[in-house]
Amino acid sequence: EPSAQWIARVIDTAREKEAMAVLAEPQFSIKGADAIAEELGNPVVLVDPLGDENKPGYDSYLNMMRSNIKVLEQALRGVDDVE
Repeated sequence: EPSAQWIARVIDTAREKEAMAVLAEPQFSIKGADAIAEELGNPVVLVDPLGDENKPGYDSYLNMMRSNIKVLEQALRGVDDVE
């Protein structure tokens, strides 16, 4: 888990850079991402770099990349219902 000091630095940087979303990976705990997102008022967006052959859209490398690009695009546009 990230330290409180590390989270504070990330929050400061995200504010400075006007971040629109907090990225996280489903393979890891998102507790730190949730804390950062709550402080910033931004959504947590899950991008999956590993994929899953049983998950539609993440069943091959190309599909996984397409799905992640779609999620990132939605996050950057400020869409609330990011998958």
